This record gives sequence, C-alpha cells and structure tokens, in this order.
Amino acid sequence: MKKNVTNLIFLLLSIILFVFFMYILGRGINYSFSYDYSLKYKDIFVYLIIFLIVFISSLSFFKFKNIIKLNLNKKIIFCLFFVLIFILNIFLALKISNVIKPVSDFAIAYEKAISFIVDKNYDTYYYWWTFFSIILRSILKFFNYNISVFVIINAIFSTLSSIVIYFIITRHFKLKNIFAIFSVILFTFYPNRILFLGFVTPDFFVEFGLILISYLFFEYLDILDQNSSYKNYLYPIGLVFILSFISLLKPIQSILLVLFIFMFFIKSIKNGISKKIVFNFIYFFLIYFVFSTLIFMISEKVFYKYTNIKLNKNFVITNKLYVGLNSEGKGYWDERNIKYLESLGKKYNYDTDKMNIEMKKKLVENIKGNSNIINMLVKKVEYALLTDYYSIEWFNKSNKYRELDLKYFLGYINKFNLFYYIILFFLLISLIFTPISQNIKRLYLIVFIFGFIFTIILGESQPRYKFAFTFLIIILSLLGINDFYNFNIIRKTKKFLGDN
Repeated sequence: MKKNVTNLIFLLLSIILFVFFMYILGRGINYSFSYDYSLKYKDIFVYLIIFLIVFISSLSFFKFKNIIKLNLNKKIIFCLFFVLIFILNIFLALKISNVIKPVSDFAIAYEKAISFIVDKNYDTYYYWWTFFSIILRSILKFFNYNISVFVIINAIFSTLSSIVIYFIITRHFKLKNIFAIFSVILFTFYPNRILFLGFVTPDFFVEFGLILISYLFFEYLDILDQNSSYKNYLYPIGLVFILSFISLLKPIQSILLVLFIFMFFIKSIKNGISKKIVFNFIYFFLIYFVFSTLIFMISEKVFYKYTNIKLNKNFVITNKLYVGLNSEGKGYWDERNIKYLESLGKKYNYDTDKMNIEMKKKLVENIKGNSNIINMLVKKVEYALLTDYYSIEWFNKSNKYRELDLKYFLGYINKFNLFYYIILFFLLISLIFTPISQNIKRLYLIVFIFGFIFTIILGESQPRYKFAFTFLIIILSLLGINDFYNFNIIRKTKKFLGDN
C-alpha cells in the first residue's frame, strides 16, 4: 500500500512537470522561430552538435587518461580542474564588469553601499535589497568601494557552487565522474550566469546557499533511517542557519519549508512512520522556530538601526501577492504599482501593519474583479520561462557606452535560448525516468521546481528570478543525459511494471 502511494506521487508529479515543460519547450521554440528572434533550424542542429562534442570530449579525456596511464592523484586533478574553473570565473567577471555600470536595483544596492541613504518607500517594500546593501557596505569599505572586489566574490561563490554540484552528482546520484565534470561545465558556462558574474547582485551567494542546503538535506535524508548520531542534531542547525540567512537576501523561506515538510512526508510513507522520523521532524522544526526567530530578531534590530523602519515580513508577502495578482499591472512591476505603494506609504506614514491591512483588502478586490485571472497567470509563467536571455537585456541596459536595439544581440539571443531548450529536452527525459527510478532525491528537485513555479504564478514575474533555480534544471538534465546514455529503459520499465 505504502509503495503504491509513493509510486503514485512520483508518477503524478513527474507527469505534471513533464506536461508543463513540454508546453514551455514547444511554446518557447515556436516563439523563438518568430520574426523577432529569427531562429533557424540549422541553429538547433549546430548547437546540438556542439553540446555532444563537449560531452564526448569530456568522456574522451578520461579514456585518454587511462590510455597514457597518467599517474596523477585524483585529488590533484580535482583541485586543478576547479582552480581552472575559478580562474575562468574571475576572468569573465572582471571582463564583463569593465563594460557595464549598475542600473535599477543593482545601482540602488551599490549606491547605498557607498553612501547609505534611507529611502522609506524602497526599503519598506524591498528589505532584502537593503540587507544586501548593508552587507555589501561592510565588505567594500575595506577595499575603497572598488566594484571589482565584489565581482571577484561572485566568482568565488560561483566556483563553490560548482564544487558542491560536483559532489551532489557523484555522492547522491552516484553518477560517474564524466557526468559530474560535464555538469560543472554546463553550470559554469550557463550563458545567463556568465553575464551576471559582472553584476553587483546577491544572486551568486543565494544560489550557493540553495545548492549547499540541497547537499546537506540529501545527507540528512540518508541518516534519517540510521541510528541516532550527532549528525541528526547538527544537520538541522546547519540547514536552518543557512536558510534563515539567505532569506534575508531573497524571500524564499516558504518554498524551502514546504519542501522539507513534503520530503519528511515522503520519507515516512516509503519507510513507515517511526518514533525516529517523528522525533527528527519535531526536532527539525523546533530548531527552525528557535533559530529563525533569533536571526529575525537580530536582523530586525540591524534593519531598524540603518533605516529606522520596522521590518515586517508579513507585509512583504502581501506586497508580493498584490503585485503578482494585480490585474492592472498584469502580474509585472509597473509604474502604477510604484504610485500606489508610494501613496499607501505616505497615507500611513510607513506603518507596515496598517499598510498590510489595506493592501490585503485591495488584493482581495483585485482578485475578485479579475475575470481573466487564469489567462493572466499563464502569460506570467510564459513571460518568465519561455525564453532565457534575460542577462542580455540587463547587460544592454547596463552598457557603459550606450543602450542598443536588442536586434543587435540577435545571434546571442538565439544561442542563449537554444542552450536553454537543450537543457529542457534532457530534463524531460529525466522526468520520464523519475517514476521508474523511485529516487527520493530526484523528487526533491522536482518539488523544488514546483515551488519556484508557484512563486512566479503568485508573485511578481521576471525572467531573471529563475537565476537561483538554474542548478535544479542543470542537475535534472544531467540525470536525463545519464538515463539516455545508459539507455536501459526497457529493463527498468519491466522491473517497475513487475513491482506494481
């Protein structure tokens, strides 16, 4: 009975996500063949060939190494590889930062870091950017506010993320080194990540935090069935600490909490509810309550010291929902949102408790008055996910010299999109194999993606918001490449059908 339930969950979630990304892939390719982007069939074949060449070359390296019998220590090879990745990250980060200037939120963050000026309207609604400015200020003041220092920090966290992904692939999904190396190459040279290396952004730190959380939670899942040890008590503390900290820079706490609860639920179904599982569940969320409360109290004081504004996360959630479900703005940020929020702040003198009450009422009215809300939500998702060249748009806006027509970047836009579509193709293959594999860690990645999709549906929609979740589609696509490479679907399918 328990097995049937887990099989059903695996099957349903995989099918839903498969259908969703089939739609995204189909609509995205069709969109890119339009006049605006002028994608050609030959572009697809060329990119697929390049993709295969990189993979085969990575595979050939290991074969070649064996042929010439290189007596290099594996640890030395590992270190040399990631030193090279780090150097490439630094080179790209500095190269890009030399031709761009901070704009929009990036500019506000950098300007606040240099000379902190309170903007009640901005600081009230976007506390995470203000927190980033505070952290950035404490770092840059030791380096005469040289922006190059921060992009080097981007390169450091990008490299650390690559290292953790390598261990996730080899340790938790038991893939060969070739696939781990290939995943690192895909991740490092993911087009949008390359261009963003030169930006003053918290994205690379948040990304590293999410990847590290995933690795630690996988470790935690492995020991839940084992006898109690110190790790049972340490892992929750580490997870909660990292989660609470990165949530100051990106409001994603709710996604992770729902994800953890779901994984405890699945683990209980698969292995049966035991005193050990119940104890670990209670302990985990007790630690979460204590640590998150403590960190919030500290951050609240820090925030008030710099801004003289009461930090109100409930209001921030309401604000996100208001923007995301507002029929006037169609779920995007626009001038009407800015004017309304400014007027609301002035009306209540930035008392976030009173602002929260009124905004909730307005939110309910907007939802009730929007007869075309389903169509609006679909368009929001399409806007965020159909294409994947958002870094080009931001690079163009940030150009030190002059902003160009996007058609000037047509070739790059096509390449960025094609890279994304190839990744999605292998992700679809991975979803086909997921119900067969019954791998709970694959399910973790899938549910995590669902959480991200819901944030797009309910909150403000922007293509760049998917940056922090890029590693999820990279890992899943690598699993799909591995499934395709092994091609033992017939044997696995027979086993799956036989067990059921």
